[in-house]
Amino acid sequence: MALQLLADIASDYQTISLTQLAKRYSYNRNYLSNLFKAEIGQTFSAVLTEQRLMQAHKLLTKTNLPVNTIIEQVGISNRSFFYKKYLAYYHVSPKQSRNQASAIFD
Repeated sequence: MALQLLADIASDYQTISLTQLAKRYSYNRNYLSNLFKAEIGQTFSAVLTEQRLMQAHKLLTKTNLPVNTIIEQVGISNRSFFYKKYLAYYHVSPKQSRNQASAIFD
């Protein structure tokens, strides 16, 4: 079950929700949340945010899309949440990631 949930997150990270997955697999939302945490070791929202951050990082370092566009494309609606989580995960700001990537290709 855990591998299927992770695959669902990887393929539909922009719009997926725990409620949708619970409905899809006929589980109670809270039960699925507890099962996910027990099997994966992280909460659903933490794994989803991580997936979104990885996709954002890929777009930041491989495209010239504006940061706001990238944030929307990965399914994050709160800009300050994105910046805070990105910095915590990568230990650099989105701008620094983009600058480091462009320095490599220059």
